[in-house]
Amino acid sequence: MIGHQFQGRGYGLPVLNAVIDEMVKMYNCKEIYLSVIYNNDRAIKVYEKRGFKPTGEIEKGHHDEPVYCLKLD
Repeated sequence: MIGHQFQGRGYGLPVLNAVIDEMVKMYNCKEIYLSVIYNNDRAIKVYEKRGFKPTGEIEKGHHDEPVYCLKLD
């Protein structure tokens, strides 16, 4: 999560890429899953820009959150 005071400054995609790179390096991930509050359009745009695709699943919690997956080569 990017701190509120830093949102909207273009940090989302570079930070997401760094997290993905670290997960691959540490855990040799082939798939990464995440969930996002359904109406967080800015976050969804960043995830989809990076290649995450909706799985059709919904994580039930305080808010319904669609699940996204990134398949890595």
